[in-house]
Parts: sequence; C-alpha cells; structure tokens
Amino acid sequence: HTRLRTVTGVQTCALPISLAYTPGAPVLSNITYNAMTLVVNPSGNSGITQFAIQSVSDSGTGYVQANGTIGGSPVWRTFSEWGDNSGVALNGLYNCTFYTFHVKARNSGNVETSYGADASDTTSCLSFANSSMIAGWNLISVPITVADLQRIAVFPTSSSNAFAYEDRKSTRLNS
Repeated sequence: HTRLRTVTGVQTCALPISLAYTPGAPVLSNITYNAMTLVVNPSGNSGITQFAIQSVSDSGTGYVQANGTIGGSPVWRTFSEWGDNSGVALNGLYNCTFYTFHVKARNSGNVETSYGADASDTTSCLSFANSSMIAGWNLISVPITVADLQRIAVFPTSSSNAFAYEDRKSTRLNS
C-alpha cells in the first residue's frame, strides 16, 4: 500500500497496479475449412489480466468475439475466459484463407500492451475435383461460405439443375 495525502490533507491508501506483459504468440490447431482453435499465450500475466485477439486476413482486420466469430470491435477476456489451455474455437472462417492472429493484454487499470508475436495459418481448401458422381440423384451439401450460391458459380461443370429444400419442399434454383 502507498499512503497518499490529498490537497485537503486527507490520507488515503492506494494499491500499486503492475503493467501487463506483452503476450507471446498464440497457438493455432485443429484447422479445418472454416474453423480452428486458438490458445492465448499469457506470458506470465496474472489471472486478472485481460486479452484481446486481433485477426488479419484477405477479408480485412477484425477481432475474435466471445463466441469465436470475427467481429469489428475488440473483446477483452481473461486467459481463463478465452478457454485456458484448451483455447477458443474460432468459427465462421472462410475456407482456403490465410489468417494471422496476435494478442495484446491490459491490466486492471486498462493500460494496454502492444501486440505480441503473430501466429498464422491457412484454413483448408474445399475441392470437389476428385469427387465422382453417379447417374441418378446425388445430394451434395456445400459446407462453405461463398458469395454466390448459384449452381453455375458453385458447380460450374454440373450438367443438371440445382434444387433447394426447405420445409420438405423442393424448389428449382435458377442457373
């Protein structure tokens, strides 16, 4: 404790606040076409230190949100809240995309560090090149995020129309 005397002569006690350490590079694992796991490297920071995770990719710069998606504003959480050594499951990522993540910390006084070292990897690419289709019905689910869901954009070499199913009803899709 530090005793302080105000201008009016009143003595108060203040607790010193230590600065946070710059976090180390996060660890990436379990990489799929639209998800991966990120573990924050707390680098000796205390359990009350909060961390924000920045994401950089071809689609822009964002921040990991509490639910694992990428959003526009930083979310500050403790190492424990980011999943401890199990990490946070990032989801809603784009396939075949190079991502870079880095983390910064802040202490209880909201004094922030600079970003720590980067961790980068590419989500898996989804390809139908080696798939074979047989005569008759083939049902294909497209587990990717694409800008254009028209058949010609997703399956440019297909020879038949595409259909959508909703509430057990079939609807023929254009092109």
